Amino acid sequence: MRAFLLQDDRRGLEILFNKYFRDLYRFAFMIVNRNDLSQDIVQEVFFKLWQIRYRLPEEIVFKPYLYKAVRNLALNKLKKIQRHDFIYDFPEDIETQQLDMSELLEVRDLKDKIRLAVQLLPPKCQLVFKLSRYEEMSYSEIAAHLDVSVKTVENQMGKALRRIRDSLKPYLDGY
Repeated sequence: MRAFLLQDDRRGLEILFNKYFRDLYRFAFMIVNRNDLSQDIVQEVFFKLWQIRYRLPEEIVFKPYLYKAVRNLALNKLKKIQRHDFIYDFPEDIETQQLDMSELLEVRDLKDKIRLAVQLLPPKCQLVFKLSRYEEMSYSEIAAHLDVSVKTVENQMGKALRRIRDSLKPYLDGY
């Protein structure tokens, strides 16, 4: 199978895809519990497999490799979804069950203020902040991604956090 991929023969990829898609889809669905996302995850894994076909080890066993890739990608996507949902999208049923209307409005207002504070950051600070907090990249990953030093990332992140804290200070007194 690896030989097909190395010869840029898409038949090998199609054979692998047809052989494993259904099981990998079910596996991804067990993790993320969403049809569309499960399909996207499996397709992305196969796309990445095609992209790295020349770097695959000769002794690769595709089934465990694909399962591990799907598991890792699914867990990463799930983590990002949960983080995004926590930051931006309080589930309505939790809001209405646990908060009265004035508290609900305060929470929504604060979330809007946080979004605005992030949007008002200088471009580099904003990018570093988003990569760190929303994409969950480490400082060293951000540094490599932006081709800057880790110290630069630390400085930009410190500046971002100070500015966000300062802009939210009137709303967070007492916390």
